[in-house]
Amino acid sequence: MTGSKDVGAAENQSGPRQNRKVITMTLAAISGTIDILGFGIAAIGPAIAMGIMTAKALESTARQPEMAGQLRTLMLLGIAFVEVIALLGFVLCFVK
Repeated sequence: MTGSKDVGAAENQSGPRQNRKVITMTLAAISGTIDILGFGIAAIGPAIAMGIMTAKALESTARQPEMAGQLRTLMLLGIAFVEVIALLGFVLCFVK
């Protein structure tokens, strides 16, 4: 059985070029994964901001129902600006 193990090991050996190629591919894969992970972390901030904005707009509407139209407009405008920040993070994640 040890003989067959040695033969298999000899067949799987590769030169230094093959090793460099594998290392380069691995580093590229890690780099791509880190970029996506970075965007996921960067998206947390705008998501929290949108949640707080919506909660405060609903709270304000409950306190003064006659201001609901103005509050909704301001809330949607604020959410649009926060969304731009999230999309900017998404685009910068792929630009090198």
